[in-house]
Order: sequence, then C-alpha cells, then structure tokens
Amino acid sequence: MRRENARAMDEDRIGAGVFFKIAGICVGFAVIAIVALMIFWRAAYALGFFGAFIGLAVLLVAFGWIYDRRHPRAEIS
Repeated sequence: MRRENARAMDEDRIGAGVFFKIAGICVGFAVIAIVALMIFWRAAYALGFFGAFIGLAVLLVAFGWIYDRRHPRAEIS
C-alpha cells in the first residue's frame, strides 16, 4: 500500500525541467526587454523624447497593420 502511494506522489510532482524552462523563458524576456529599452533610449537621445515616441508609435502601427493583414476576420454588418 505504501509503495502505491509513493508512486502516486512521484507522478504528481513537477519535474525540475519545468522550472528550468520557466526560468529560461523569464531570462529570455528580460534580455529582449533590456535590448528594446536600450534601442528606445538611444532613439530618445538622438531624436528627442517626442521623436522616440513617434518612432515607437510608427512601429506599433506597422505591427498592427501586418497582423491585421495576416489574420483577417469577417466584417460585422
């Protein structure tokens, strides 16, 4: 009886690999965020703060336009 309970408990545990994957994803997002902030602050320094926000807005609008072109949905009539 005890061995069956021990096996059931072992099967319910999350392996260390899951935690390593989550840590890797977090580190990856942190690196991406740092690079994006470095690019934004360089643009803010070169173009001024308002110019950097205009550049960021242009990038976001371009991303939205590309996303909408690739994922069309039915029009609501």
